[in-house]
Amino acid sequence: TSLLLGYEDGSIYKVDVNGTTSYKNTLQEAIDMCTTNSSTTPDKITLIQDIVAVENEKGVISENQNIIFDLNGNTITGKTMGTMFENGGMLEIKDSSGDGQIVGLFNKIIDNKGTLVLSGGNIKLDPPTETIDAHYIIDNSGELTIAGANIELIKKADRNGTNGAINSVAGTAVNFNSGNIIFNNAKQLLAVPNVVKISGTSELKTEVTIKDEFKFSGSGTCIECTQTQITVEGDSFENTNTTALIPIIISDSDMIIKEGAVIDGDNINPIQYYGTCKVDINSNAKLSGLVEYINTRNPYAVAAKDVELTINEAELGKIEFYGSKATINNATVSDKATFSNKLTTAGIANTTSDITITGGTFGSLVINYNAIAKVNGVNVTTGGMSVESGADVTLLNSTIINQNG
Repeated sequence: TSLLLGYEDGSIYKVDVNGTTSYKNTLQEAIDMCTTNSSTTPDKITLIQDIVAVENEKGVISENQNIIFDLNGNTITGKTMGTMFENGGMLEIKDSSGDGQIVGLFNKIIDNKGTLVLSGGNIKLDPPTETIDAHYIIDNSGELTIAGANIELIKKADRNGTNGAINSVAGTAVNFNSGNIIFNNAKQLLAVPNVVKISGTSELKTEVTIKDEFKFSGSGTCIECTQTQITVEGDSFENTNTTALIPIIISDSDMIIKEGAVIDGDNINPIQYYGTCKVDINSNAKLSGLVEYINTRNPYAVAAKDVELTINEAELGKIEFYGSKATINNATVSDKATFSNKLTTAGIANTTSDITITGGTFGSLVINYNAIAKVNGVNVTTGGMSVESGADVTLLNSTIINQNG
């Protein structure tokens, strides 16, 4: 059967359900044509032409619906002050033809309470004037996977607000598989917001996975994770903007950087850790970034207070560690590695600081502020080694050039 209805400008939705094709003139009518049994093969809604949605139009996907929404190279532009898609079921947004977009003008485009996969298209929040502040593109309280889509936030307003591309709350799961997050901060504010904010609780940590060439281009912090469990794998994360602040900030979270993972920061601080964290950086992982004052790529991992750091056979350029425990095995650190019992920016001393470094090569090595360190079998090259401010170091079987202290 076939029913053809359309917007005044001729734009339409094509709906394919169980071998039957129909056409609807509003998003909700198209969604209502889809089945409510999520165990079946997904139903499909295809956008036929560019459309400008009617005022406050919103599509609501129910708990038992399973829908693929194909932009088909076309663009939906919203007029609504609020959500364009509210997903309580299973929704995949794709673009089979290229250049497809969903453009929101004001607040969040997608409110996800179910399972959302963004496998294609450009999803963009673009306020019409400088007097309108843009807020989150995606508000996630379900499971979100970015697998090929671009998420773009264009900020024009002078005020900061709570702007960002994605906000995800406790008990959710977020997977960054591939694609891009683009933050266009037209005003270059002094305090740039977090583009992606992911939060959990001590009882219910949000699971975050980053893998497969996920990219960020923007001037703020790309991902801030609090009370989360983070896994990084594959050729995982690239920050393509050298003016960005800190691509990844992690607080009170556990992080595993798996074997062979790559974090390309293009920035002085690819990762910063705060609060109580456990961090494992595994064999053949590489963290890289741009340290501007020497104008060369150098990975830079910063750890602060109550952080437990384990590095096994990974490659880094620069480490500043102010945590409670670090175990470094056969690492290659091309620049300087600093291990301290004091967080210099806040002047806070940890109650203990237990450092074990076994094997590996360091450009230079600094142990200071009463840290207790065992260093065995390392090779410290041109920058030498410094033991400062009451640090206690046991040094065995190592080659040190220009040892100080």
